[in-house]
Amino acid sequence: MDQMNEENQKLQEKLESVSNELASLKEQKAKEDESAKAEKESIKEENESVKAENEALKTEIEEGKIKIAELQENAEALTNQLNNGTSAIFEDIPIYLEGTKVSTDGDSSVALINGSFYYSEAIVKEMVESWNKIYNFSESQIDVATDTSHLEVSKAEIYEIDNSVSLSSGIRADIGGNEFSGILISGNGRVSFLLNGQYKKIRGIVHVAKESANENKGYINIYKTDKDGNVTPVHESKELTKISGVDDFSNGCDIEGAVIVTIEGTWRYSGEGIDMVISDAYFYND
Repeated sequence: MDQMNEENQKLQEKLESVSNELASLKEQKAKEDESAKAEKESIKEENESVKAENEALKTEIEEGKIKIAELQENAEALTNQLNNGTSAIFEDIPIYLEGTKVSTDGDSSVALINGSFYYSEAIVKEMVESWNKIYNFSESQIDVATDTSHLEVSKAEIYEIDNSVSLSSGIRADIGGNEFSGILISGNGRVSFLLNGQYKKIRGIVHVAKESANENKGYINIYKTDKDGNVTPVHESKELTKISGVDDFSNGCDIEGAVIVTIEGTWRYSGEGIDMVISDAYFYND
């Protein structure tokens, strides 16, 4: 009996040991499962993070491709612009019109653009107007037309001229250093212009060049001839010398009905003569 009890006791202890071992194994298994679950969640989160990073990287790559394409397009545009671009060099070149300087120092009135010369509008306008033309610029075009309101005397049609007259004196000066240019009459000279009644008045200023002899005296007379051949004086200058000053008839002399207008210069005394220059000379209508 005692032996049976002892065996039962041993079996009971063995059963408890097995139960404890089993419980320990279950606990270990539960911990391993929990650890595996946590690791699985961690791997899942890591995969999600990697996936998000991949998506962000993919987006960045696409944006980079777009930016590269834009940069390439801009580079091509700049290259084309450089190859086909405009090269402009502005020059301060003096410009003379009939011997008179019409440009201003420092105005950069001439530009060399892609190998061709271009001039400022102010210079072109002055050149055009010097030939009795009207210059008009609009947004769509430039119009150049004949100006019938006035005509520079030297641009009028010549009817008769002698060797003592030049229509362009070049730059001359008086004894005071004042510069002028215009129609030059050296001593006795005569020039006639054919107007056919187109203009009503003539104006101008007569100067004596400093190269003239001191003792010489000069005179300028202007006549008009009508359609019937009648000759009428319209202006007689004062006595002109190197020190007399100018003869100014810029207020205008009446030449209405003139078919021909004649300008005649005369001088007195012998010697090297007298150079008289009529500047700012125009035929015009009121």
